[in-house]
This record gives sequence, C-alpha cells and structure tokens, in this order.
Amino acid sequence: MHIKVKSLGLATSSVNPGEQHVFVLPSATTLEQLLYLLGEDDNYDDLKSCEIIVNKRMADERTVLKEGDEVIIVRIPVGG
Repeated sequence: MHIKVKSLGLATSSVNPGEQHVFVLPSATTLEQLLYLLGEDDNYDDLKSCEIIVNKRMADERTVLKEGDEVIIVRIPVGG
C-alpha cells in the first residue's frame, strides 16, 4: 500500500521537514511500525514524542494505516 508522509519540524533519514514522501508498506502496517521504520537513524524516541495526524485527524501508535493514507508528523516545540 502507498502512504504519504510529511514531517513538520523533525528530520529523519527518510523524510526532510516540509517535504512529502510516498512509502510502499505492507497492508495493515500500524503507525508504530511506520515510526519505527522512519526512526531507524536513532530518533525513534523523538518521533514517538511528536503529534501524529492521519488524514487530518489525531492518531495514536495503534492506528492501522490504509492505502492512500496521509500521515503528518508534527514536532511540538518545548523549552523555555
């Protein structure tokens, strides 16, 4: 299945901020599995702390992705 992924504020080895990428994944891939694949360059924990939106709705790691889903990864700025 084809999934569109866009990251806002967090770069990974697979996705640059602001750019949209299409990934081909096995059916029934969960959001957690996608984040693990994207975070293989050791920023998996950073990805897990981001807000994840699937098809314009907030999603959690248990969300099962479907053909054509659009995933947006939003890094929430923290600090003081």
